[in-house]
Amino acid sequence: MFGAEFFYFQMYTYFLVATENEIAQLKSVDDVCKHIEKTKPMLGGKLFTLQAMNNLSNIFLQNEKENPVATNWFADGARFYVFDEEFCEKITSAKWDDLLQASVPWSESKSWRNIEYNRMDLAGSIIDVASLCKQTGEGKLLYILLSDED
Repeated sequence: MFGAEFFYFQMYTYFLVATENEIAQLKSVDDVCKHIEKTKPMLGGKLFTLQAMNNLSNIFLQNEKENPVATNWFADGARFYVFDEEFCEKITSAKWDDLLQASVPWSESKSWRNIEYNRMDLAGSIIDVASLCKQTGEGKLLYILLSDED
């Protein structure tokens, strides 16, 4: 994984499965990278915006509530957001075909307008998010760290 200096001037998005105490300890992007390197799959990239993740959440929760929600924790000035447990329950209980099909409405959401993407890549990302959600529970939640909020 690249050092923090590589990502500092670019938009980045990191997904983490952690407890509140673990998140509170992560004060820098380097700390975040070290935490993520312990998990499989490692998920992140430049395409994931807060709006895109909110749109994905709405597909599985079938509502318009804000998810993920802002936390009080920051790393290098970037805010952590947390997905609620209901989202992880829904995405992990979805059938394989439903995970793949979720890429269709997600790709049609306004968060992907004017951005080049591959629908199959989005399907793969949904599968990775579902895999991370399977690691939640017993005090662990799915967090996202965004360097650039939309």
